[in-house]
Amino acid sequence: MRKLFILAFAVVLGLSAQQVYAQGNATLTGSVTDPNGATVAGATVKATNIGTNISYDTQSTDAGLYRFPTLPVGVYRINVEATGFKSSQIDNVTLTVAQTVTQDVKLEVGVATETVTVQSGVRSTSAYG
Repeated sequence: MRKLFILAFAVVLGLSAQQVYAQGNATLTGSVTDPNGATVAGATVKATNIGTNISYDTQSTDAGLYRFPTLPVGVYRINVEATGFKSSQIDNVTLTVAQTVTQDVKLEVGVATETVTVQSGVRSTSAYG
């Protein structure tokens, strides 16, 4: 009986830890397009937490989509680079607990040494409705 109690307690504790971890994260997603609205595949997308200076990297898919499924909550700077385009920087993208933020990026034709900076214009949804 004691072993069963210990096992049940361990399972509940493990589930609680997963729930706490999930509650401290958010999802960042979006699309990368060119000036004509065509998708940009293989763009490098970097999300940097401004408070901790920790960066996370991903690539846009063939459909021009990117996704960071579990970023810690905080305020982020998003940098996007692709060959043949100016780099783009979006400041002050705020992620809160259990939120999904969509931040689409439109790249301008040019060289990567040029940067276009915009303020966040995010769309977000919450897992809590």
